Amino acid sequence: MPEFEITSPEFPMWATTAASPWNFALVIDATVALDKQVRVNPANPTADPWSQPPISLSVAARRVPGWNLVRPKEDDADWFKTPPLPSTKADLGPDEQVTLVPLGSTHLRLTVFPSCSPSDRKDKD
Repeated sequence: MPEFEITSPEFPMWATTAASPWNFALVIDATVALDKQVRVNPANPTADPWSQPPISLSVAARRVPGWNLVRPKEDDADWFKTPPLPSTKADLGPDEQVTLVPLGSTHLRLTVFPSCSPSDRKDKD
């Protein structure tokens, strides 16, 4: 068990990682209104907001190669921590649409995203 986690039989903690890519920078153009860049997707509330959130947002994003989990004990899957935000935007991938859900509507959470502008990519379309 990682030494930085506090756990007990009454209040166990689990280490969870994403099964799909998570390392995205949001593509936001400061010269364009946000309501033109972010789509709000309301849904009917259900009894299980963790599998069917009552609202989501769709926004353009780009993968950040090299922004990976830090593994201080190499291949030990139980030992990892969130990396610092990337310092460069030069190698960003192509635009992709991502869906964001409210923080309380998911079991796995990424709460901080780097941002980039439409011109922050070497291989522009």
